[in-house]
Parts: sequence; structure tokens; C-alpha cells
Amino acid sequence: AVPIPSPTAVPIPVPTAVPISSPTSMPTPSSMPHPVPTIIPTGSPTALPSLTPSALPSSSPSNLPSILPYPNPTPGPTPLTPYPTATPTGYCPNDLLLLHPVMKVDHGVAWASSPTIMDDNSTVSREFGLLSGSVAPGAHSDFTLFLNDKLIGQHGSFTETIPEMASRVEVLLRSTNIYRDQRTVKVAYQLTDSAGRSTVRLGDEFDIQITLFYTGYTQLSYNGTSQTASCESLPNTTSGIGFCSMQTPIAWFSEDHDNEIYASISVLYNTIASVTSEKVVVTCKQLPTFDALIDGNMELVLPFHPLPPGATFDVIVNADTNKQALRTWQFTIEYNAAHLTYVSSTTSTNFTSTFSSHDSEGLLTVSNAGLSNDEASSQVNTGSSIYIATLTFQLNSDVSDMVLLGLFKLTTNSMENDDNIIFVSEKVGQVNDERGTGYTWGQMTVQSVSPVGIFSYAVVSELVNISPLNGIIETSSINTVLIYDESSHIDISGDVICNLYSLSDLEALSLNSCVAYVSSLHHRGSSQVSVLVEYGDLSALVDMIVWYPQHVDINSSD
Repeated sequence: AVPIPSPTAVPIPVPTAVPISSPTSMPTPSSMPHPVPTIIPTGSPTALPSLTPSALPSSSPSNLPSILPYPNPTPGPTPLTPYPTATPTGYCPNDLLLLHPVMKVDHGVAWASSPTIMDDNSTVSREFGLLSGSVAPGAHSDFTLFLNDKLIGQHGSFTETIPEMASRVEVLLRSTNIYRDQRTVKVAYQLTDSAGRSTVRLGDEFDIQITLFYTGYTQLSYNGTSQTASCESLPNTTSGIGFCSMQTPIAWFSEDHDNEIYASISVLYNTIASVTSEKVVVTCKQLPTFDALIDGNMELVLPFHPLPPGATFDVIVNADTNKQALRTWQFTIEYNAAHLTYVSSTTSTNFTSTFSSHDSEGLLTVSNAGLSNDEASSQVNTGSSIYIATLTFQLNSDVSDMVLLGLFKLTTNSMENDDNIIFVSEKVGQVNDERGTGYTWGQMTVQSVSPVGIFSYAVVSELVNISPLNGIIETSSINTVLIYDESSHIDISGDVICNLYSLSDLEALSLNSCVAYVSSLHHRGSSQVSVLVEYGDLSALVDMIVWYPQHVDINSSD
């Protein structure tokens, strides 16, 4: 407490004895001691003075308390304001000091690192630190002023911690192989800051990009090229997990062999790269080659990439009209009903009055009755690859991973021109599949969706252990997301195993399943406690910070 200025001199005469009773009347001004104090009280005392005079004040006030040292997070979210302030109105400075002003945290988390002080303008302030402890970055804290333990006014100052910039990016490749008809490279990533926090700074200045690199040779002689694009969405604000994709140029594929390309993820702030991931290898599978249709016929085009059990897919029917204007047609498809289920069909809008028949044994026949526009027949229905129809099938869910042979067969029943002349009849159609062309029966590869890795994170990655002082146990749950190839991911937080990476960290933090906690049983802090998260043969590390008091200072006033 700041002492009230003392009189400039000791009153004369000094009392020689303790009064035994109260005075019968107030002393006259002439009997007041001299000199008169220079500061006149602004209000009446709340109670009569005691009969016994108090001890004389010392000649000079005692030293003000020094500011208590307190460690700052390194690095940590930055407060928007250095420390809270408040200026009560209607009080004189000395009145405020007598009322013991104290600045306290009203909402949020902050630890005082100095006593409450007041300047000559009656502005009350106090320094607080460790605003990021036991809360996620971006948290708010509000402060209020108390006089004699009573709240004065509304909230005073407030602070908001700003997440740090991303300084690390981990990637999981979701498309190890890409194909002629599935050329998109898919990557999952997780961002963290330098202390391992998964909540990082986003905003208008933030951008995240995927870059594809090709360093080899293709038939079009692209050598040492790259392509970059911004990711389609921002990462999750809590987990730091995001997804990115980009289509590979067809020129980076080869008809003679597989090619390898590379993918990486970069984080940029104000167009300047902050961090770039390691490069991951993607294989561009060799392109299948196909013979052109000749002499009038139809072809069936199957998927060239593997499909998982239960997947729905399309097959395409095209026609070579042998330089004639195609008016009507009919084709039949035989398919393996033990592995496939027919779903639906659509036909080209150039044709009208289409009809299909289907049986459960795997026989599908589709035909039409004419053109939708007679005048345009020669322009739209003449050529070597005229689109006829799209047929949709579904792989049965009980199909095992394998190459399915003898899956489809196409027969061109008839093709008729504008003069009603049938120029193709009962001809075996061409099947184009993952092998190429020249086969009567088409095949496909079944490959189940499989996990490629896990990402783990703690919503609160900094814990402040003051349990030795207040007995409160601080906890933080560790969450885990399982990433699959292609496009799926699920939360598996309840199915993983968590352990401390180093047993020496038991002095700072413990785990109850995948809940980290600090209590009075722990005796030190740590700038990095690594938690190993395991799911089968997949694993991830989560870094946490533990704050522990090294000394305690107590401030009191009367």
C-alpha cells in the first residue's frame, strides 16, 4: 500500500499522557496544531478515532513493491494489449489508495506478474502474463477493477491472444498412384506452430498451396516442370488439418512406363513462403493404349483405375459410323452379375425414344427409335467416336480385392443410317479397359480403401500446473483423425493408444488414456512433452508445454 503523506512537522505540544475520557467539546481553531497539514481530507472519517493515538508516521514512505519476474511463453500467442488499465471517476488518488484497488481477471486465463499500481492520473493498471496457458490460442481475457473487494463499473481492458504463424506442415499422400482417368493428386496435411500448437494464424494474409514437380521425360518432352495452385479450402482452425488436390497434366504420363512426380504443400503469409513440407512421391501409371474403331462398330470404355468394393462407376459406349449418318442403333452388354449390379443408363440427347431391357442374369439391351433433330443428323451423328450412352453399375460390397476377369462383353446388334440401311449387324464390340484394347471381355481391379496415416492434436497444448497451490488438476484431451486414401477420414480418438514418448516427462505430465493432466504429483515444467499416439502400425506425435511455478510472491495490504 502507498502511505499517505505525513505532516511536515510533529504537532506541538506532544500529548504527555493517554486521555482517560472523551473531550467534552471540539477544540477551537486557535487550539489546532501548527502547521496545518497541506492536504485537506475530502470526506468525513467513517468512524471516530480511538482514544489511544496511533504511532507517529515515519519520516518517509517505504519503497514501493518491485514488479515480480514472470516467464513468458517462448514462443506463444501474442496479447493484443500489454496489460489492462482502468480509470475510475469521482475519486481522489488518496481515496483510491485507501480503498485498496485491485485489478483482477474476470473472464479467461491470465496470471498477475505485478501488484496493482496507480499513477498520478488515477489510472489503475496491473501486468499479467502467460495468457496462453491452459487455453487455446485466440482466447479472450477480461479484467475488472475492485475497490474494497467491490466491483467498480463494467469490464475494463481485455486481451486476445493471436495464434502464431504455421512453422511446420506434415503431409499424408492420399493418392500414391494416379491413372489416365484419375489424374488428381490428393494430399492431407496438418499445420502446427513452432511450439506444436495446431491452432495457427489464418486470415487474409494466409494462403496454402500445392505444387507438383516433374523432373523426367515424357513423349512430349516436358522436362523439369512444375505447377502450383492454391488449395481448395483452409485448414480446420482447431486441428490444423486440411486437404488439397490438383490434377496432373496428361503430358506427364507415358505410354511406355510409369513416371514419378513429386508433391509438396507450402504455407504463405503475404505471398511469402513460411514453411514447405517434404516432397512426397506420386506414381503416374503407364497409359493404356487403344486401337481406333474402324469399319463401323461400338466400343465399351471401362474405368482404368482400381475401385473399392461397393463403388458406383460408369461405363461409356461410343460408336464409329464408318462415315455414315447414324439414325438408329441397338447394343447388348453381358456383365458378371455375381460381382456387379446394374443401376441405370442415359443416352445421347441426339437420339430419342430409347428403350432398355434388363434381366437379373446380367444381360442388358439398349436401343433407340430415331433422332431428336433430323436436320442435324449428318453433323452430329457421323464420326469415328460418336457418344451413344452411359451405363452405371455398382460393385457388390462383398467383392474381395482382386482383378475381376470376364466382367463385360459388348455386342453391336445393329447400326442403321438415314436411308434405313443397316450397315452393322451382330458384331462383337471393342472393349477398352486398364490393359488397353483388343480384348473381347473387359476386366477391372478391385482395391479396398485403406488408411494412410493419422493426425493427432491437443485442443489445449499448454497446461499451467498450479495444483500445489489450489489443488485443481488441469487436463487436455488428445484427439486423433484417421486419414484414408482417396477422400474419407474419421475421428478415432477413442480407439488409439497414448503414451509419453519419454518416461522422464512423468515428472511434468501424466496420461489417463489419451487425456493429459498435471497435478500436485508433478514437480517441474517442460518446454516440450511429446505424446506418442498409436493406431495399429500408424503413429503420430503431439507436443505439449507444461508451466510450473518456480517461486511464489504474495502481496498484501491493510
